[in-house]
Formats: sequence, C-alpha cells, structure tokens
Amino acid sequence: MTPADIGRSLGISPESTIVSGYSGYSRTLAALADRWTWAILHTEMQRRHLAMYFSHPGTELDRIDANGLPILVSTMGVGSAGRQAGEAARLNFWSRNSRTYLAGRPSRSTPEGRAWLLPGKSPIAYPGTSNHEADTFEDQGMAVDNVGWADGWMGENVARFGLKTFWNVGNEPHHTQPAGYGNAKSDLQADLARMGLPVIDLPAIPLASTPPPDPEEDDMPAPYLQVPPETREGSAWFYCANGAKSLATALDVYETPVDRHQRDLDMTPSATTGIPAAVERYDLLHESVLGRKP
Repeated sequence: MTPADIGRSLGISPESTIVSGYSGYSRTLAALADRWTWAILHTEMQRRHLAMYFSHPGTELDRIDANGLPILVSTMGVGSAGRQAGEAARLNFWSRNSRTYLAGRPSRSTPEGRAWLLPGKSPIAYPGTSNHEADTFEDQGMAVDNVGWADGWMGENVARFGLKTFWNVGNEPHHTQPAGYGNAKSDLQADLARMGLPVIDLPAIPLASTPPPDPEEDDMPAPYLQVPPETREGSAWFYCANGAKSLATALDVYETPVDRHQRDLDMTPSATTGIPAAVERYDLLHESVLGRKP
C-alpha cells in the first residue's frame, strides 16, 4: 500500500502534504513514496504516523480535490524513518560520531570503541541495535524521528495512534515506536515475531470529513436530476420552476456557444414568463441537449 493509498483510506487526498526532512520542505503523500527513508518503513507504521500528523491541530484544509477528498497541510512530518542496515548503517554512524575524545560531547560505548557525538549531529543507535534499520520485522523499519513535535501535542496524544515516544529513553522525545512492544531492538523483534503488527482502529482525522464548500449560486447546475416523473425531462419550463434564477441561467448549463448565441437573439436572458415561442424552441433543443448534463 502506497502513502497515497493510505491517505485515501484515512479519508484525505493524496495531494495532502506533510513536512519531509529537517529543512521544512513539504511533500505530498503521492510523492512520499519516492523518499526511501519512508518507503522502507513498515506500512502500518506509515499509517499510524500519517493519521497522527493530519490530526495535529495545526493541520489546515487547503482545498477539495477532484475526487471530493480534502487536501490537508500538516505542520508535522518525518525527519528520518527507515534506515539502511549493514555497512551503510555503520558508515552513517561514524559520519555522526568521532573516535577521538571531544570535551563536553555525549558519548557511548560501541564494539569499535568509544564514540563521541559530533557537534551539529543528531544521535543514532549503533548499527544492528536500531529499530530504524530495515533488517527488522518483515525487512522494514519500525521507528520514526518526527519533526513538528516540539509543541507538546505529540507527546500528549501519541498513544491514541498506537505509538510511544522515547522522551524517557535516551532523551529522544522526537522518536516514536509501536506502543505495547519492547524498546530495545531484540525485545521489539521478539514481540513482533510473537504478535505481529496488526492494523488498528485509529481516531478519525478531524478535517477528513470536511464537506466541499458550497458552490456559488451562479455555478450551480440546473436541477436536472430533480425532474419529477410527471414533468417531461428537458422542459424549459421545468428549469424555471425548479431553482434556476432564469431560463437563461438554466440553459447556460446545457447550451453550446452556438446555442447560446441563438438564444440571445430569440429572447431576453432574464425573462422567465411570456416567452412561449422560445420555450417551444428550447424544448426541442433539449431533445438533443439532454445528453450534455453538467
């Protein structure tokens, strides 16, 4: 299931956006599939996080797409999700850490010796111990480092989405993993092997059910589908009697430019009574026009 498919299942448009990366760049759900760190994240983890991102109170409705789904803009998103395993993970770790003592910098013990975190770098687990790595359950990552979390909302609501933060584990309030499972990679993998990662019920996204805005009156089609059985479909009088501001307004919905030009010659556009000749003409016209419904 792609991020776009997940979005549709949650009732939002694939054109909806989240923050992607640490520079504040936004990416649509449709484009998110191309970001490898997200693509190698477990599908259910993708689903839980997208529901959380778009439930954040800072989420805004942009517009309604052509399929009637709301295009939402979230201020939350993913900094890093799935990561490569093996040698690539090892090189990534040492690109962030120094083997040389750095005064005042956090450090940790590794199989290769002590590692001091370089200035300006965020910490990551040593290769083989990270739940981000895509050699985990079903060869997919099981952890996300989020962005847009610092207002405190995520920490207060994360459990509603089947997730937990690591605010009390290594001081990583931005880091999320599945709730109800072990923290360490070995424990999490054992739990996943035993329980799997089921699709859970998620809270409804507040803006996902937002109806499309009402169209302007002039943009509304003539009420063709409201034709009562006793009224001949296409009757020009019907359009006047059932909501159109004028016969001209009703005919605008159905006529071609040539039809419209001829009608302008035959009648006053705002007239709705006293035009039997025009009505007869347009009753005949509608026999060919009826297929051109809005």
